[in-house]
Amino acid sequence: MAETKEAPAGTPTKKETAKNGGKLATPKKNKSNSQRSQTPVAPPKKRITNISDRLSKAIDGAKEQKNRSPDLVHLGKDFDDMRKQLRSLILKTRKYNDAYIQAEKARKEMISEIGKLSEGTPLFQDVGKHQNNESIVHINEAASKEAENNAKEFRAKIVEYAAEWEEIVTGLVDQEMNNARKLGKDKSHYDGKVEKLRQEINKLENSGRPTPDTKAERLKRNEDKLKEAFIAYEEAASKTCFLIEEVVKSGWKDLYPFVKSTMNWEINRVQGESELFADLPDAVDRMVIAYKANKKK
Repeated sequence: MAETKEAPAGTPTKKETAKNGGKLATPKKNKSNSQRSQTPVAPPKKRITNISDRLSKAIDGAKEQKNRSPDLVHLGKDFDDMRKQLRSLILKTRKYNDAYIQAEKARKEMISEIGKLSEGTPLFQDVGKHQNNESIVHINEAASKEAENNAKEFRAKIVEYAAEWEEIVTGLVDQEMNNARKLGKDKSHYDGKVEKLRQEINKLENSGRPTPDTKAERLKRNEDKLKEAFIAYEEAASKTCFLIEEVVKSGWKDLYPFVKSTMNWEINRVQGESELFADLPDAVDRMVIAYKANKKK
């Protein structure tokens, strides 16, 4: 989310925009027949984070690390803990956005009832008259439109960031973990075969019998396969360990944009509300005058 910036001269304020329905007037474009007949194609989902790029660059630039397979267990637990925290964050951001929407809805309904009660009274002009841009009801309607836009922005830029963060790291880590597990099974498979063949050959040698060439060749072939499987497994394990460390220990790099966007959203929300509600004191003052002028009638 962009930080608060000074608007160029001539740019309508939030209050002016909200009072005009929350939108700026834009000219309509005439579509050609060919454009009307084309079937719209949904564009691919656009990423709102750079987490994938950051992790890819980190992995590509990583130094070679050997024999890290024992670290997979505790690093896997570290990632599971972080994933739980991310999923909790997603739920909390959605809960906050829903609460914001519900609070705004309740406030709007309350002000609407106040406006209805003011109808036919000396307070109506300054309280409930929709056509009066400076009435309490009108000011709150403008604020409600702004709140709707705020909620949409929060969902699109903050809730979706958290969801995408969890989705990306879960997909990458699970993929590498599954690959490492598969290669680990291959290594264990050849480990077992080599161990069995060695026991058979030792048994033959201890009994004074020669080892058949076919059995010796099988042992050599499986030892070569075991060596290849061991190297492949350790490379995958090292890559997975580095990825998890980058996701967990350097996760603050992904947290930073989230916090910045969230706090900027709050700052912009408060500033927008302050601007839109700036006319409320005057509306209340006019209502007080109307009350005093008519209370003895």
